[in-house]
Amino acid sequence: MLEIGHPTVPSFEEVKMRPRNRNRAHRSNRPSSLLLIAVAFGVVLAPPLAGANPLPLASVFTHVQAHDPDFCSTTTITTCAEIVQVSGASGTVDFGLFYEPVSPMPETIEALALEVFWPEYWDWIEADICCGAAEVIPIANGAQILITLDPGYTMEDFFTVGRVTLGVSGAGRLAISDASVTPAGQDPFWVDGIPGRAANPCATCVQPCDYADYCFARADTDLLELTTEVGATTEGMFHGWASGLNPLCGIYFSTEADWLELEVVEAQSGYDIIVTADATGLAPGYHSGWVIGSTPSCYGCVEVRLTVTDGSPAERHSWGSLKAIYR
Repeated sequence: MLEIGHPTVPSFEEVKMRPRNRNRAHRSNRPSSLLLIAVAFGVVLAPPLAGANPLPLASVFTHVQAHDPDFCSTTTITTCAEIVQVSGASGTVDFGLFYEPVSPMPETIEALALEVFWPEYWDWIEADICCGAAEVIPIANGAQILITLDPGYTMEDFFTVGRVTLGVSGAGRLAISDASVTPAGQDPFWVDGIPGRAANPCATCVQPCDYADYCFARADTDLLELTTEVGATTEGMFHGWASGLNPLCGIYFSTEADWLELEVVEAQSGYDIIVTADATGLAPGYHSGWVIGSTPSCYGCVEVRLTVTDGSPAERHSWGSLKAIYR
């Protein structure tokens, strides 16, 4: 098991690699004149980002589901539209990785590389690569995955890359960074990485498969943790912004938790959302609420987890006991 803040990622030999049914669908008629909208979610408000980046050749999308040890041979996903990017699932959760050709090319793929990251309060369990031989290298709160693909995969194929299985407690995301694909005899190309979010039952912001314009709600965290005594108040803050090409891309903030109050302050590149938690009338223990950001396209949500103590200096809670409450 992964220690909090000190992930132990298995070596190459520990990653399961075996022949299995490839989940692949050929694509050859995708449009190539769209604009890239950067991915993410959050709870946010801000003017849209100026400009646009070129459309990526491909993306690796993350699908969130309950754990299936036979994921590589049993998954039924054959198109990007079937991928679940946001889920309320917690406990042992699979984050399935799928290669999606955005601007298809006929070249054969030799290698695929990416880095995945998760919150320090989640636990590493295992990885299973479906499309070839892999090396998994541990990095802080994440792993670098280097894959040599089996013969036959091309940049026109939708296919299952593999899964990363994590112990999920509290809202968070599996993020993908520094993804690239290497066609036969060529240098690597950049590949976009689309995150998957778990333990988040209210968010709806997802990356459109065709990269159509979208007003994303974003935040620099998925979980805000606060602590106070019975009858007292405490504050926390996260940074949020909205992004999209439409000048009307903005957001409205709200919360359904009657013990939370919000203040939105304009800041550089977005807004600071100041969250005040009032423990008046709350029993000692753990309480969870959500800050919701509504854009014209979707909802983004940040969980606020409040620990209320009775004021006794003897009351202490470890990370392990806190995590056990939410498993």
